[in-house]
Amino acid sequence: MSGHDILNELRRKRKTFEKSIELQRSDCARETDMGNYLSSGYSTEVEAQKSRADLHENENKDLKNKIKEMRKNRERLEVPWRDVGENFFSVQKKHELKKFIEDLRFPDDCQHINLFMTGHIGSGKSCFANTLKTVFEDTGEIASPAVTYGIDKKSETRKLHEITLKTYENGKSIRIYDCRGIEPSGDEQAFQDDLCKIISGHVMKDYVFEETTIEPKYKLFRDNPSISDKMHCVLFVMKATDENNVPPILDAIKDFLGQNNIPLRLILTSMDQLELYELGSLRSVFLSRDAKVKVERAKGKFGLQDNQILPVANYVSGINQDVNRDVLALQAAKNILQEANSFIADNM
Repeated sequence: MSGHDILNELRRKRKTFEKSIELQRSDCARETDMGNYLSSGYSTEVEAQKSRADLHENENKDLKNKIKEMRKNRERLEVPWRDVGENFFSVQKKHELKKFIEDLRFPDDCQHINLFMTGHIGSGKSCFANTLKTVFEDTGEIASPAVTYGIDKKSETRKLHEITLKTYENGKSIRIYDCRGIEPSGDEQAFQDDLCKIISGHVMKDYVFEETTIEPKYKLFRDNPSISDKMHCVLFVMKATDENNVPPILDAIKDFLGQNNIPLRLILTSMDQLELYELGSLRSVFLSRDAKVKVERAKGKFGLQDNQILPVANYVSGINQDVNRDVLALQAAKNILQEANSFIADNM
């Protein structure tokens, strides 16, 4: 083999060696990439399993807390959260409350006691009006002068609806007014202005709520309202199970009422849907922890006193009256009418 041939052979072997090294490097790179991929996939799967485990643990904690809360709610309170006396849920108490309403005397120059309700859609406003009408008439059957709608529907009560709860022999009467519910979103400034004008007696019944507030030029605007035209007690209606914040419009109305010394009451509906210590029994409402918690929460939310919060259980189904619901509604009515009558007397 000549020197030239030896040189060529060396060059060939060198190229083969370099190619071998390059292939080894490529294989190593692929193995590294695969390792990283597998490692990454493994890590992702581990993290996913840990996340699922944490979620499961949190769900278990929530469930345990709910069970613990339910057990507490099943325990009878040692002392009622409101003193209503003995035999509160009785036919005798119902007759006593009805007699108060029958014997109610208005100040001479006032022809009507006017009550006005406001609250969220689905809060139970119309059902409360129907419940009051039911217990005032006391025929044994459920009255329904106010049309009711579900919480998931847009308010269909687009006008100021007047319902006469009771008319006395002298022609004087107790009236309650229903209107559209507060929308969960949107500009409610015009509606807020309308509510203030209604409370002040400037708006007549059957006024239809529009996107703009009522003005003096409107046919149903009252220029110089008398004491018989004004609202004598305003009722905020809210479900006891409602955990939402107070809408700004109610805060504004509350301020307006305070500035004008107009009585305010919070009607806390759906008390029968709470976890009462005697399951489903309204008779145990004042000895039930859950009811106490809901009332305390409402007090703090609205900044009200005990006697301003009135628990009720509206008639929403069935066809016959129940003495327990009747007594709660009549007790609320007595409280409201006393305040309304005092307001009238102070503003004659």
